[in-house]
Amino acid sequence: MKIFLKFWILGLAILFIGCTNDDENSTLIENPFTFQNNTYDLKTVWINDFNTDNNEPSRIDISIANKTEVEMNNSTDIVAIRIGINDVTVTEGAYSELVEYDILIDGETSNGFFTSQNVILTDDYIGSSLELHASNFDFRITEFNENTIGLIFSFTRADGEEISGEYNGPYID
Repeated sequence: MKIFLKFWILGLAILFIGCTNDDENSTLIENPFTFQNNTYDLKTVWINDFNTDNNEPSRIDISIANKTEVEMNNSTDIVAIRIGINDVTVTEGAYSELVEYDILIDGETSNGFFTSQNVILTDDYIGSSLELHASNFDFRITEFNENTIGLIFSFTRADGEEISGEYNGPYID
């Protein structure tokens, strides 16, 4: 009986140790952006339509950051993503052509100016390495209304590096 009691107590100890919360430092990332096994939480989207005068297609920039507007002032460790589309307005669906794309990490703002020397993706063919260009991409707007935008993006760089992210939440226009 003593052996049974010892095994029973040992079993309970293992059960309680196995049920402790080992994930105290983990945080839920609601809108993830992933590059080289690093994941950032995207917090803010700005939409800039360059033509609101008529119904002609024009450039629309969708800018995404891992900081809120307030956090952007005199800040560091900024992820900045800019995707340009050509359309009359932002519409739900997949885009087969992008006017422009740039993704920068480790940026900073000072006195209202953003700088980053760490470009991880760009369509700029002047002064950038061809490895930083996308050989393939998928950009989709999954939801768009007066309050919310949902989008999913993935890029494969010419060197094979994968870059992906998603966002679903409010936007600023």
